[in-house]
Amino acid sequence: MKKNLSLLIFLSSIPLCAKTKPYTITLNPLQLLNPQRFGLMAHYIYADLYDRNAQTDWGTHMYKQYIQVTRNFRERKPKKKCFEDFVNSFNETLDDIKKNGFNDNKSKILIMQTRNLLNGFHRTSACLLYGCDVTCNIKHCTYCSMKNTAHDLAHKTTYTKTGLDKKYIDAMALHYCMLKKNCFIVLVFPKAFKRHETIEKSISDHGSIVYKKEVSLSEQGQRNLVKKIYGSKKKTNKYFSRNKIQVLLCEYRSEKKFETLKTNIKKLSRGVYITKNHTNALELAQTFFVKNSIHFLNRVDLNELESFTNLIVDFKQWIKDNDYDNTNFCLNCESHVCDQLEYFQHTNDLEENKKVDDIIFNPEYHFYYQRIKIAGNNYNL
Repeated sequence: MKKNLSLLIFLSSIPLCAKTKPYTITLNPLQLLNPQRFGLMAHYIYADLYDRNAQTDWGTHMYKQYIQVTRNFRERKPKKKCFEDFVNSFNETLDDIKKNGFNDNKSKILIMQTRNLLNGFHRTSACLLYGCDVTCNIKHCTYCSMKNTAHDLAHKTTYTKTGLDKKYIDAMALHYCMLKKNCFIVLVFPKAFKRHETIEKSISDHGSIVYKKEVSLSEQGQRNLVKKIYGSKKKTNKYFSRNKIQVLLCEYRSEKKFETLKTNIKKLSRGVYITKNHTNALELAQTFFVKNSIHFLNRVDLNELESFTNLIVDFKQWIKDNDYDNTNFCLNCESHVCDQLEYFQHTNDLEENKKVDDIIFNPEYHFYYQRIKIAGNNYNL
């Protein structure tokens, strides 16, 4: 009986494919990143930090928990039976693709007609990082049991008592938004909660919902949010009947569909906000998908940050003038009323970076303001 059950579980994981030869296509790996393969972001974040030689365990811990939740550290081909097997194999793939690019003489990535990955998460995320096209074999599959959406990962308990940690899913959602320029965010205020099914259907008709979460806001947080998105001192009771807000990360299929969706959303309810462009979406993603950013929004009066904001503007201009990567920086300021800025910077000095890199790259140790990372004042260096 046990053998039959094991066979049944194995067979259920095999995609149902028509008996036709797969055909080959070359794609930008970004075309393979979609809500059904949200888990690619766990691989990508690990790969990005590995490539930077960042001295933080953040990416490793995320990738390890992801492999445990989805595979229990097991893979049939090539055979893997512990986390070290996965990470060593991934590191070899990253080094090879960085040096040689994607070699379709060695292998091709298997995908469905819907462009959902059937294998090759390591190779795809490596190519995503290094800007290489991937060669894929498309199989005529009607079904695949792989569950890899944000919701699936959060609730998958086959191998663990709980699914993937919320802090990792938040970080994956933020990087998803960073990578895909067709992402937008929809905020559903409490007064529109009753219409959430209609709102989500309208979004799905014109695009996809990647990730959704509910966030608690203090009265100060509500005032700050209204100021942030509307740029005025509108009364919060116009939008809030309680202290919750729904945040939906979405992506549209085309510019035309996005414009239609924005028009439809405005007609549906006054209690819904939709971002106008990717920059707007990214700023809200940095606000709602980083726990410390939510704390900052809930505690600080944004109306009192004029001088601090001016310092941020100067810093961003300095970054731009010197053609630096702002993701390698994190401001260090003892309070939001400081009159000068210091910063942490990722460098190749491994000894110096042991604690600094954690502050820069681990979202547990920073928050975002004006699209810049800022460290808190309680981190001991």
